[in-house]
Amino acid sequence: MLGWTGTKRIWVTGMLVMALALTGCGGKATPTAGGKDGKAEAQTQQELVKWKHGIVKARGDASYQLMAKEKNFFKKHGVNIEYMEFESDVTMLQALVAEQIDSMEANPASALTAVQQGAKLKVIGSTLSVNPFVLYVRNNIKSFDDLKGKTMGTSAPGSMPEMSAKAMLKAKGIDVNSVTIVNAGADAQRYQALVAGKLDATAANSDYVVNAASDGIKVLAYASDVIPDYPRFVVIASEKSLKDRPQGAVGFLAAQSEGLTYALEHRSEAIALAAKTMNVPTDNEGIIQVYDEFKNKNFVSPNLEIPVKKIEWLQDLQVDLGRMKGKIDVNSIVDGSYREQALKKVSGSK
Repeated sequence: MLGWTGTKRIWVTGMLVMALALTGCGGKATPTAGGKDGKAEAQTQQELVKWKHGIVKARGDASYQLMAKEKNFFKKHGVNIEYMEFESDVTMLQALVAEQIDSMEANPASALTAVQQGAKLKVIGSTLSVNPFVLYVRNNIKSFDDLKGKTMGTSAPGSMPEMSAKAMLKAKGIDVNSVTIVNAGADAQRYQALVAGKLDATAANSDYVVNAASDGIKVLAYASDVIPDYPRFVVIASEKSLKDRPQGAVGFLAAQSEGLTYALEHRSEAIALAAKTMNVPTDNEGIIQVYDEFKNKNFVSPNLEIPVKKIEWLQDLQVDLGRMKGKIDVNSIVDGSYREQALKKVSGSK
C-alpha cells in the first residue's frame, strides 16, 4: 500500500496532465475601465499576487460563490485570481495537494483524511457554513424507516452527498448498512434517476425542491434540520502557498468577504449571476429558491468564521464511519490570522 508520499507523487504526475485539460472559470483578471493602455494594464497585472482557487462546479450557489469575481473585488484587493472548476471535491483535493491550485472551497471531510496522512493544508476561512443538501425520495417512502432495504443514490465514496446521506440516516437511528448506497453520478443525474424510478432516494442540493412535487418526488428531510452541525464550505489552502504568497491568501479572503456581503445585499444581481452561470432564465424558480433559502436561513458567512466545532463534529462522524483512523487536533490545521487580516483590509477599504 502506498504511503502518502508515494500517493502524492502519483497525484502530482496525474494532476500535471489534468491541469492541461481543466477549464478555468476566470483565469484572466478583468481589465479596469478608464482608458489604460495595454502596457500599463500589463504592468498592473504583474503587480497583483497570482492566486489559483478551486471550486466544485458552481450551481445555484453561484449567487454567492462567484460574486467576488463578477464584481472584480479581487483586483481591488491586489489579487490576480484564477478559478478552476472540478467535478468533485475529491479531484480538487488532489490538485491542491499536487500544488496545482493554491486553495479550494469545499467540505472539509476529505481534507481531514488527507491531513491525517501527511498533507500540509490549513483551513483559513469559511464561506457557506450550513449543509444545503436535501433527502429526496419516491412518494411511497413516508419515513426514514421506509428507507431500509431501498436503494439510495449518492456520488463518490467520501463525497459530501454520500457523507450527508449517511449522517442523516445515523441521526435518525437507521443502520447505514440497511440501505443500499450507490454512486449514481452528479446531482442532476441522481435526481433524474430518482424521477425515472431507478432510485428510491438521493441526497442532493436544494435546487430541485421547487420541482419535486410536480416530478412525483417527495422532500423527506433537510440536512440543515437533521444534521445542523454538518458544515458546507471552508476555504482550505496549501501551506506552501500561504508561506510563499501570504498576501494572496489575505486578498483572496478579503474579496470573498466583500462578494458574499454584496450578494446578500443585491438580490437581483445575485440571482442574475447564478442564472448566467447555469444558463437558465433569471426567473428560474430553482435559482430563486436557493438564493432566498441561503439568505433567510443564514447559510452564508460574509465574515468568514471558521466553524471549528462543526469540523470536529464532522471528524467524529468520519471516525464513526471508518473513514478516519483516530482523530487529529482540528485546531492544528486552522489558521485564523489570514481571515483577521482580510477583514481589516475590507474595513479599511470602505
